[in-house]
Amino acid sequence: MTEPTAGTPRASAVTNTVTGNSSLHTSVQAGTIGSIHVHPPHHALPVPRQVRPVAASWTNREQELSRLTTWIAAQPDYAVPVVAVHGPVGVGKTALAERLVHALADHYPGGQFHTDLGGAGGPARVNDVLGRLLRAVQPGPLPAGGEELTGWWRSATAARPPVCLLLDGVAHAEQVRALLPGGSGHLVVITSRLPLPDLAAQGAALLHLGPFDHGSARAYLSRCLGPERLRQEPDAVNRLVGLTAGLPGALALSITQLTRHPSRPLSAAVHALDASRSRTASATSLPGAIVSAALEAEYSGLPRSAARLYRKASLLPVDALDARLAAAVTRQTPAEAGAELAELAASGMLYRDADHPVRGAVYRYSSPALVHAREHAAREETDGADIEARRRAADWYLATATAAERLLTPSHRHLERTYVYTPEHALEFADRQAALSWLDAQSANLMSTIRAAHDAGWYGVVWQLVHAMWPWWRAARVYDL
Repeated sequence: MTEPTAGTPRASAVTNTVTGNSSLHTSVQAGTIGSIHVHPPHHALPVPRQVRPVAASWTNREQELSRLTTWIAAQPDYAVPVVAVHGPVGVGKTALAERLVHALADHYPGGQFHTDLGGAGGPARVNDVLGRLLRAVQPGPLPAGGEELTGWWRSATAARPPVCLLLDGVAHAEQVRALLPGGSGHLVVITSRLPLPDLAAQGAALLHLGPFDHGSARAYLSRCLGPERLRQEPDAVNRLVGLTAGLPGALALSITQLTRHPSRPLSAAVHALDASRSRTASATSLPGAIVSAALEAEYSGLPRSAARLYRKASLLPVDALDARLAAAVTRQTPAEAGAELAELAASGMLYRDADHPVRGAVYRYSSPALVHAREHAAREETDGADIEARRRAADWYLATATAAERLLTPSHRHLERTYVYTPEHALEFADRQAALSWLDAQSANLMSTIRAAHDAGWYGVVWQLVHAMWPWWRAARVYDL
């Protein structure tokens, strides 16, 4: 900036002030300048580490782990090896896949990615999955078309050091092909209930995972309950292993029940599981029936209100629950719903995911628990209760997304919202960052809610949610949505 020469009249003072709630990324206030270079801050994304830690209760599977590790090491450098672990419900497919990914972490410095292709809302859309994967490695806008998203994902991963991708709940081979990373040296690990022979034709390793043998099941029980408790009732231990057929999922539910009641004898848990199998006609050795019987034994001991939440929340087209959403569906306060979600997690009916800074504690159903809860909902939630639960959730999402919209883009035209069930506990956001954080975490659930509302013919919900979401889609540059 140049100074005026002596004797030159000075211009009157000028005040330049920036006011209001506008969000300014870069602002320059100056007089006469020659040139200016503005370099926006560069925010480097962390290396993705999305796979859950291995539980301390990890038991056995060393033979399968060694076999897969040896196979991967023998693959040519130019390939992207695919490992497909398949087996029945509750056999521990995801646990083995997670253990494998962590064991090989040093070989894949580009990161560990994890996505579930199943879920409460049905099979995940490949475009949605690609969007989440891409946002984990590069900020900025994404292309709108599926082929472009696939191309970008392959280009982004080809430019990175080798990555490992864990895909849970794969239903068919085409899902895997669309998500394969680009370049070479990467690893893809998938889990599925059924074998995928189409992948074998492309050189994938298919591993069928069976239940624990008797010794491994005893070792798992000993690690979780302590050897002394097993020594006190050896016959009950043998009976429990037999009733659960060595399935880790069924054993885990029994362990949860026993650790919640330390004075309860093992024989009591065995009796409850045996009675549950008799009631549900699950005396066969079908793995799904065994896990269902173990869930039924836990369900029968739930408080009435917690059982009601367990049923109703399973009807929603979302993959994760928090206290406010659960409260909207069950007409409780968030504190009451939060206590019941914690109760369900303690009983093994739900599992607690990582806490979110705005949502708080987040809970999910396992695949067998979701099926079990929906079976009970079909029998017990009558007279349109299923429709009411989904509409209450949709109205709550609309109210909360609208609160975020009006904070983020106050210039966006405000439209009155119409509700069937006016939400009592819509979330209030402390600031813009909290609103953005909530929208980002809920984006998949919001899209599932919009699609479910469309399928139900609730077109008022559809257009209002789209109106509430549009400013965030633009701000986040999620152009595909």
